[in-house]
Amino acid sequence: MMKINLSDDNGEKDKNGGEQTQIPYSGMEEPMLGETDTESIMFSSDITAEDEEPHKAEYTTRRTKLMVPLLAALLVLLVGAVGYLQKDFILGLFTHEAPVIESVAPPPPPKPEPEVVKSEPDPTFVALNSIGEAVMSHLWLTSAVIQYDGTYNIKGMAFTYEAMTETLSMLEKKGTITSKTIQGKMKSSEAVYQFNIDGVLSNIKVPEILDTIPPDKLVAAAETVKVNEKEFGIKFSKLPVAGRMYTDRDLPFSLEGSYEGLKNAIRALCPEGGNTRVFRITIAPLSPGRSFDKVKASFSLKTVSSI
Repeated sequence: MMKINLSDDNGEKDKNGGEQTQIPYSGMEEPMLGETDTESIMFSSDITAEDEEPHKAEYTTRRTKLMVPLLAALLVLLVGAVGYLQKDFILGLFTHEAPVIESVAPPPPPKPEPEVVKSEPDPTFVALNSIGEAVMSHLWLTSAVIQYDGTYNIKGMAFTYEAMTETLSMLEKKGTITSKTIQGKMKSSEAVYQFNIDGVLSNIKVPEILDTIPPDKLVAAAETVKVNEKEFGIKFSKLPVAGRMYTDRDLPFSLEGSYEGLKNAIRALCPEGGNTRVFRITIAPLSPGRSFDKVKASFSLKTVSSI
């Protein structure tokens, strides 16, 4: 048998004294280091991506498990809040009762304003206004006496006959002239007509019954207006006296001052809505031949009967 010596002269022995077997070269080239590293890296990268997928799925599952109870808790709180706010309505569904709805009471309606009772003016001033409307220009009143029932007597002067006739015509339209006296006199180069006219006005609301006011009440009434003389712009020259009885011809009040002051004094003595009325009044200009802005007047009072 032929022995094959696997070692030649160039063979080397190993350190242990044995012979080192040399593998004959097969002709195949060894792979390059660069290619081997790249394949290794690519292989390692593919493994990492595949390993991350289970981790992501596990994180998503865990987060979903945490969110489900949280959302459930919020839903329970929301349902509980709505149920508490609408408890009356929900209970009403089971008890067949209408839900209790709290309503705000409307504000109270405004108080109605008291009805103003329009009282009739004192007949005295109605008569004075009517006579004043009837008096034409170029005619002066020197005195006027007026009673509660519209009966009057006026005296004065006219400087033209036309003014005199027009005044008479106007007085006839406002009532009835019962008597008249007209006298013509010459003064310098002009004619002056003096007249004295009695009549009754028809636009006066006459009280049915008037009673005499006792003296003590007249005195008390006079004191209420005496303190306002300066405010009214008048001055009393005569006032009622305690213990004295007055007839229908007596005029216990006398004053001087402005015509407006006279009206204010009478309004204070005869307030609107009250029962006191002027029974009789005489009025004249404070100075002869002057207008009625400054006057002197005397008057009496009576009360409307309660019977």
